[in-house]
Amino acid sequence: MSRRLGALAAALILPCAMLGAACGEDDEALPPEPTPEEAGQSQAPQYSRGDGAVDERPPNLPQVECAVGAEIEREDNDTPEQANELTATAFCGVISDPDDVDYITFETPQGTKLTVFQAVIDGPIDFELTLNGETFGPAATSKFGSGRYLVKAFTKGEPGTYRLRIQFD
Repeated sequence: MSRRLGALAAALILPCAMLGAACGEDDEALPPEPTPEEAGQSQAPQYSRGDGAVDERPPNLPQVECAVGAEIEREDNDTPEQANELTATAFCGVISDPDDVDYITFETPQGTKLTVFQAVIDGPIDFELTLNGETFGPAATSKFGSGRYLVKAFTKGEPGTYRLRIQFD
């Protein structure tokens, strides 16, 4: 073995002894995982509702992949009064059953108007936008303007997921 490789091998072995680790055959062994009772959790999968509380996840709830920095839907958002306030430019959510409705609200920054409302969906999800009391679909870009928007995401079919992106100019 060359001198350089020997020094490298010694440098890699030395930290084990310096840290007081048991440098034996069981170095790869990991401690056992805690049981759900030890961890203080039930065995059912759980998810955060966004308000600090934790619910059990329904077994058939679709999964949504969210972009880094996107806001994630928080339940209860089934009425305009309970709408999730969107403060970023991306949002993702789940329509869990045919009766589920999600409401999201956002305001255009001062001196700008909405120029892009883009939705990526997985499932039969539709959207309605309301601005100044007028309701229209995302394709009605001529109606985009400034102000406070209310977005309704809904389905009359199967559950699905969605991701939104908005842009102002």
